Amino acid sequence: QLACGETSDAYRQLVLEDQSVEFVAAETSMNRDPSSIDIYTRVKDPAKIDEVRKQLEATIERFQTEVPSREAVDAVKSNIRYNFLMNLDTPSAVAGGMARLLAVTGRFDSVEDMLRTLDAVEPEDVREAARTYLQSQRRTVAVLEGAS
Repeated sequence: QLACGETSDAYRQLVLEDQSVEFVAAETSMNRDPSSIDIYTRVKDPAKIDEVRKQLEATIERFQTEVPSREAVDAVKSNIRYNFLMNLDTPSAVAGGMARLLAVTGRFDSVEDMLRTLDAVEPEDVREAARTYLQSQRRTVAVLEGAS
């Protein structure tokens, strides 16, 4: 969310200012085994694909070298926490949300662990995670184009 969420610099630049993409987002799956970190977008003009890719790579490099502000990290942590909790608004949503956590961890108290872990994230942790997990030599880039 810091790098590609709706309040990020990349989103502001690519979606709002340049209007070169329809959206930009990043996510990872909740699994027992490590999964990929996916950063994806839909570029409006195929001629701008390389430009958009360079901007996203610059965003990654910035997070590898700079420590984000505590305010930015705290805002994202708050958003993640309350988004998760607000999505537990129906019995079906609770069952779905808890089933995933239970399947991954095997424990009913995993929500508390998840929220405690989220609270423990520090700005320096963001930079170290970017350095560790977003290395260019570990990156796979796919460009899908529709038929002309």
